[in-house]
Amino acid sequence: MESFSSLLSKSRESDSLHVLWHWNGTVTKSIITERFTSLVESGFRGIVLRPMHDMNPSYMSEEFLEQFRFLLDLCEKSDVSLMIGDDFSEPAESVFAAQVHQIRNYRASNLQVAESVTLEEGESYSFTPESSTVEYVLAAPLVSRKKIALDGIVVIYDSDETAETSWVAPSGEWKVIRFSVKAVLNDEHRCMPNFFSIKCAQSYIATVLEPLCETQGKKLSSSFKGVYCEMPPLVPSNAGIPWDHELFITKYRSRYKRNLLTSLPALFFPVCDCDAKYRPHVLNFLHDTLFERFPQSIQKWAVSRDLDSWIIGAESDFTDLHSSVAPLFSLANSEFPVTGIRNDTNSPLCEAALITTASMNRHLFKRKTAMVINRNSGMKSCSLAEMKREADQAILDGVDILVADGFYINQKYHYSRTTPPSIGFNHPDFEHLKSVVTAIQETLYLASTQVESKYPFALLYPSQSAMADYSITEPDVIPLVTTVFLEVVRELNRAQIPFEVITEQDVVECDTEKDYILTNKKFGTSYGGVIIPHARLINNSLFVLLEKFAIKKGIILFLHSLPVASFDEAVGSVFANRVERLAGSRTKSVYVVRPDEIGEYLSSDERLDDQIFSPDGVHELMSVRQFVSEGIDTVLIQNRGKKTITGVLKQFGENPWMKFEVSSGKLIPLCGESESPQCSIHAEETAVFVTSSHIDVSKSTFPAENEVSRYRIKLRSDRWTFAANSMNSFPLTRWTNRMSIDRQSGILSIFYESTFENQVAGSPAYLIISDCDAKFQTHGAFRVRLNGTDLTPLESRVPSTGEKWAWFDNDSALLIYSLTDCLERGDNSVSIIRHTVGASPDPLAYPPIIAVDSPVIQTVKGWRIVPLVEEDRYQWGESGYAYLVGEGVYTTYFEIPDDAPSVSLNFESLSGSAVVTLNGKVYPPLLWPPYRIDITDSVKEKNNRLTVRVRSNLDALSSLNGKQSGMAGDLFLEISGAE
Repeated sequence: MESFSSLLSKSRESDSLHVLWHWNGTVTKSIITERFTSLVESGFRGIVLRPMHDMNPSYMSEEFLEQFRFLLDLCEKSDVSLMIGDDFSEPAESVFAAQVHQIRNYRASNLQVAESVTLEEGESYSFTPESSTVEYVLAAPLVSRKKIALDGIVVIYDSDETAETSWVAPSGEWKVIRFSVKAVLNDEHRCMPNFFSIKCAQSYIATVLEPLCETQGKKLSSSFKGVYCEMPPLVPSNAGIPWDHELFITKYRSRYKRNLLTSLPALFFPVCDCDAKYRPHVLNFLHDTLFERFPQSIQKWAVSRDLDSWIIGAESDFTDLHSSVAPLFSLANSEFPVTGIRNDTNSPLCEAALITTASMNRHLFKRKTAMVINRNSGMKSCSLAEMKREADQAILDGVDILVADGFYINQKYHYSRTTPPSIGFNHPDFEHLKSVVTAIQETLYLASTQVESKYPFALLYPSQSAMADYSITEPDVIPLVTTVFLEVVRELNRAQIPFEVITEQDVVECDTEKDYILTNKKFGTSYGGVIIPHARLINNSLFVLLEKFAIKKGIILFLHSLPVASFDEAVGSVFANRVERLAGSRTKSVYVVRPDEIGEYLSSDERLDDQIFSPDGVHELMSVRQFVSEGIDTVLIQNRGKKTITGVLKQFGENPWMKFEVSSGKLIPLCGESESPQCSIHAEETAVFVTSSHIDVSKSTFPAENEVSRYRIKLRSDRWTFAANSMNSFPLTRWTNRMSIDRQSGILSIFYESTFENQVAGSPAYLIISDCDAKFQTHGAFRVRLNGTDLTPLESRVPSTGEKWAWFDNDSALLIYSLTDCLERGDNSVSIIRHTVGASPDPLAYPPIIAVDSPVIQTVKGWRIVPLVEEDRYQWGESGYAYLVGEGVYTTYFEIPDDAPSVSLNFESLSGSAVVTLNGKVYPPLLWPPYRIDITDSVKEKNNRLTVRVRSNLDALSSLNGKQSGMAGDLFLEISGAE
């Protein structure tokens, strides 16, 4: 009988978890070997190589190609896959950037609203075109002084004319709109590539992809797997819509038989309901054309070389104040090579798009979904617990391939929008990274194949309906639709009702050949009902299908309200009568419900399977998925709440269920009756339960998960000794500022000032400014003062205070100033003076940090440095270590009762990771909830010496959330076992 551990060993050989490896700074073969070895030893089996703009040698130079070949050889010897990755939303980081700046047609452009004027009858509008700018001027009639009617639009001026134009408004009110075409710039004011140009794709293939293949000779290396591309969103925003004159004027007209110019106002201004249908026409055209013109060309090249292409899109729009709309356009039709999205902000919209993309990829297009992790929380630092939690959620949402970001070939690299850097080689928990990588690999392996439900419900991701309601001036519809959609998903997960996410068009292509069932013959899928989260406007063909489905007694759920009109008809009595007839169907299978009522309406349906997991009570923040792989039944349950969930797991067959602890790799049998094994899921835990005929658990000696503690003992906090192996720190978040300008030179001076209190004499203190580089210090443009004295950054970056500066090494992207000599008793004033002409980086984009070797407390007036009292009784977090970065060591002694058959340590909460040593035995690190260790094998009745080494990170500091560091809660001894 095969052991469970041998089955899991296969997961570590797969390349489901990749690392996005940024090559920056000076790159040598010795550095490549050193970093590559670290990544492989950490458990990564796939690498995506991302060349950066500051890399030496330069991208695609002869020396770079030689190093690329060297890396390929390393990958072949270690059986690691390699892909080349480019970020096309940051062309400055690609060799393609030079061509973008040199060739005008390669530059992306947006069509923007440059002017909007309301005219009454008889008023005139004059326009003089600029020779260097492409512009269009339209006049649209206003209805009820608010909405535009597309019928009757007048084209006053288009780009083909050159003479001055004047127009007089006829009867009624008119909105005159001037559109201007401008180049798309990223946050560094660099031009973006034109993804509507096939020539751009061909140039990228010829400039990058083909030369990389040529370095490998006639036969490509078995380790070279293909190309990875991150795409910009190119969606409508305040910055406009993507524009290519020839493409739009010709191709759009041939597809929709309509002049695009007369439809453009629908994207930027409210229009009549009868005209709202043109908005999804334009937006669908934008989305489809993007993938037809660029990614599909790369996909064809990859197929011709028998390689893969991963298209990750869409990213954040740097020029967009409403970038939340971007993921709405990440959905791709079956012929498009999109494999996933980038989870940049961990926002609800990103999660909704991810769920939709993964579901459609898995069930309709039969392909895998990839996602970039470790960019959560606005790309701030990510602890191992957060990284695992994000990965677990992605796996529950259906992701097959994860790409971990934040690993650079040089530690000193500092991401322009990240402070501190994401988890990487200079992370304090990097030595523990292998544990989280292994855990994610094993979870990916166990979730490699999802069980197919007989008749899942079709959940519509209402792209067309949402796009019909979306406008630049009223963008709230997208977050609203997303909120309702996620409420539905979470209720379906809580009630464990199987569902697949599909689009309106996919439903239209289904047939209603028999009662209750919708069948999509194209994809071979069948559905037991339809759930429609948002349907103010609805596709007419879809509504006709729903009418037929209702006659067949199929279940149809409308969320919150029924539709009021179709895309092809105005609001009127005819459509209202059709809606009324559908809602009053004699079959009693059409409902209008709230999201929290879905379980009540569907759970009793005889076409659904029984629940997998039955919790005690209602738990809204719970996700459940069942997977089947290699004869192993797996259930993943994620508890997002703050309380432990207990319940019963449905039994499948005769094999027992076990809880798999990914932190230790051990199996824990579940006790209780065979038909209903009990289990518990701790707060913020992702529990993995497995059962299989391959698994032998007869020799297991671990306590059963459901055994209730006979009692628990709280270890007294006053008996701990504590030692802080790092500096204490706090952020300066309260600033006053003033500005002045020199009228002769035009130099702008900005003065920032903040204060803190000090009660300790001679205590070492340092000021740390992050997200700051040499730009600030050129020509005296950046000055830092303490109490009026100018400060100079430390050259070595590392003060000589021993291990307490483990975080800040010589490669850190930080400016560090010594405050010790200028620090005064009482109030201290920190000043930052910046002189600039035009835009320049903001030194306070992330608050400066004060690091001291004394405790700190936060008062109503601000931060205060205080003397250290009774160090042997000092508790981390109780008197000012809320922002401690580094390591704290706790030591205590305890006794246990003589009738304790089973003893566990249970930490309420930890900041970062913790390593427990009991009586000389070192246990595996605690990296994520639940923070629980079985110590039965090493505990004694008396004189037990317990040491807990907690390593915090910069999460609390960067987020400024004031979370307590170290042991942020009580520690209990749990005594369990048979009476």
